[in-house]
Amino acid sequence: MSSILMFSVALMIAIQESPSQPQQEISGVEYFYQLRQADQRFANRKYADALEIYQRLAKSDPQNGKLFEKIFQCHTNLGNRDAAAQATLQMVRLGHGSRVRSYYRIARNHALKGEFEQAYQWVDKSLTARMSKRSAIQRDFAFKSVRDNPRYIKLAGLLPKKKLTRDQGWRYDIEFFASEVARLSGDPDRYGVSEEFLKQIKALGHRVPNLSNEHIALEIQKLATSLGNGHTNVYPLPTKHVRFTMLPIQLYLFSDGMFVVGGKGPAADLVGHKVLSIGSKAPSTLMKEVKSIVHRDNEFGVLWLGPQFLSIPEVLEYLGAIKSTDQVSLKLQDRQGKTKTIVLKSGPMRRPEKLDRASSKDKAPLYLQDVSNNYWLRKLPASNTIYVQFNQVRDKQSGKSIKAFAETLRQTIVDSKPQNLIVDLRHNNGGLIRKYQPLVRPLVLFEMLDKKNRLYIITGRGTFSAAQNYLNAVESVTDPIIVGEPSSSRPNSVGMESEVILPWSGLRMCIAYRFIQDSMPDDWRPWISPHVPIKLSSTDYFSNRDPAMDAIKKIIRKSGE
Repeated sequence: MSSILMFSVALMIAIQESPSQPQQEISGVEYFYQLRQADQRFANRKYADALEIYQRLAKSDPQNGKLFEKIFQCHTNLGNRDAAAQATLQMVRLGHGSRVRSYYRIARNHALKGEFEQAYQWVDKSLTARMSKRSAIQRDFAFKSVRDNPRYIKLAGLLPKKKLTRDQGWRYDIEFFASEVARLSGDPDRYGVSEEFLKQIKALGHRVPNLSNEHIALEIQKLATSLGNGHTNVYPLPTKHVRFTMLPIQLYLFSDGMFVVGGKGPAADLVGHKVLSIGSKAPSTLMKEVKSIVHRDNEFGVLWLGPQFLSIPEVLEYLGAIKSTDQVSLKLQDRQGKTKTIVLKSGPMRRPEKLDRASSKDKAPLYLQDVSNNYWLRKLPASNTIYVQFNQVRDKQSGKSIKAFAETLRQTIVDSKPQNLIVDLRHNNGGLIRKYQPLVRPLVLFEMLDKKNRLYIITGRGTFSAAQNYLNAVESVTDPIIVGEPSSSRPNSVGMESEVILPWSGLRMCIAYRFIQDSMPDDWRPWISPHVPIKLSSTDYFSNRDPAMDAIKKIIRKSGE
């Protein structure tokens, strides 16, 4: 029986089991109070009691998908797999919730009952609906007994059982990458299935014998970059087949050149030095060349990520700046103008680092005082201002959630009655898109309390992903003065991270699978431009000056005159 026919039969059964007309009418007010009672019992983990009420309400209101979601959750917590699957079918019928999750729940139920043909069909439907973590199938114990089944192996994105040569393995990965782009990519232009893109895929497959493993990995990254968004990329993490290393320094491109802003071990002494060359090439040349492999939404993404790529010896070798990835020579200039050439050995990969304070000895400016803190605020009484730094769209592991912090901000605004509110997004490279909304409301309240109140948003090259979504929301419902650099993402962009593992090489990737339209359909801005454009120089940074805050203070003073 075909998967389409099986799906149709399942839906017909579900519809038959759910009456199209209410069997027991419950009035609006009574419905409301019974729903509250069910939700309370569910919150108290009294799932059987809650289930009885939800089922009664569903008979009265069979078109409410949220009720069937709650029925599913109750059955799941009570261990009723078949009943949970039936509730999921009702959710599918009503178009409620994630299709991917619903399809996969049904697949798991079939697998746990040993009905693997049906399970495979529902897994396939989930993949077609853009299941973002295909590797989760590999880890799912529900399919433990069919690990060697060819159908399962293909669905899970695993290597076939036959032994592959190195060239065959890479070609398998390249073809798998292309198929995942076709399956997942949220690009509305669908460049990933274009003739030009597929031509490049085929050409790379032919070149495999003549390229090193690292070059092939970076060529795949180049193809990912050609898709034109900042969320589709190869993570430069070493595998058993690919070597990726990193220099013990952190680089940053200021308005007056590239400088060392961080160092590990002995390399810490290099902080403050200007980079004149890396290997055989100048930073300006390398920044132009590295653009081909820097995944980005716009050109400010290159300013942000480019220096990070240039601290990876395998990238430098790919660009022809060095011959050996074991060590790298750099020509540096200190603050007094003296030059020297040093050699740094490559080391293990590190997580990307945000721009932090220049020195632990000196008092850092406000924007560099607590970069690792996801969100915090400070009162600035001298200018009747509240300063908020929002560094990550994620709840803290310990401490207040974003929602609780938003309430703290709201109460502080009400109590302090500030005339100026500054929200600094320069270090915020995103997080969870659904988490930022509570921090929009206090900004709306602030503007409503007094028409003279002024809201300032500071943005930069590191303002990306969910931070861009937050900026979009703030721009749409308030009238902020935006200060700093343009953001490194678009008002309308392709985003949402997936987990793709290339089967032979083990390289981990992300392919952005959703088009996020936060703005009007014809909003093609590559970024949100600031009203007060500010560039950060090395002199500003190493002298602990913040030109963005200085500009805001000047505007505040002039508005008070």
